[in-house]
Amino acid sequence: MSYCGQRNLNQRFFYRDCGQQPVGNEFLLFPNPASNKLFLQSGLKPGDLLQILVFDVHGNLVMLQENPAPNNMHVLEVGHLPKGVYIIQIKGRSLSLTGKFAVM
Repeated sequence: MSYCGQRNLNQRFFYRDCGQQPVGNEFLLFPNPASNKLFLQSGLKPGDLLQILVFDVHGNLVMLQENPAPNNMHVLEVGHLPKGVYIIQIKGRSLSLTGKFAVM
């Protein structure tokens, strides 16, 4: 598993630059970690059906956006979420991607 901050390879920890995290081939999630706003840049066409779900580490749904933006840049307001790690699920007509981000 790799995410912003560290990667575990053969019981050694390697640190990499934080910032943008690709989620699948068609999405980019940034900044990661986030404090107030999280941006999701997609390769979908404007008007494509899209659903963004955010879950806490216990699996509770904490945020849901449907058809969030008419263009390929989606803004999620995450400032109200407690600090921690979250799972983001992106669903479209023919795709379902999962990633993670942190709120600091």
